[in-house]
Amino acid sequence: MKKLLKLKTQLLTSIYTLYLIFRHPQTPWQNRIFIIMIIVYFLSPMDLIPDFYPLLGQMDDLLIGFLGTQYSFKIIPAHILTECRQKAQSGLKKFAMILLSLILIWILGIYLVFKFFLNFVGN
Repeated sequence: MKKLLKLKTQLLTSIYTLYLIFRHPQTPWQNRIFIIMIIVYFLSPMDLIPDFYPLLGQMDDLLIGFLGTQYSFKIIPAHILTECRQKAQSGLKKFAMILLSLILIWILGIYLVFKFFLNFVGN
């Protein structure tokens, strides 16, 4: 259980660090484009392996996300990476709460859309 919690913390820290790197004023534009490409891949409905294949469909997302994140950490100037990692570790609880709030808002929105749709179809 401790390993799972550590992995979750590392994942949140990496995501938050990537966000801070993207927002950092000294980040080169090439690095920002690469970060956007990683995010677009996650949000895109097109995948290398379609998501309807159990486990395999999600594994390509995880693998590309992990490798893309690690590569972006390697090509970022060291002083920017160090600064953003320190900020991410100190503000991780706040980031996790914001992320949780956004997820709950999405869930509520999806619920309301389905409820509206069912009421609309039912009448």
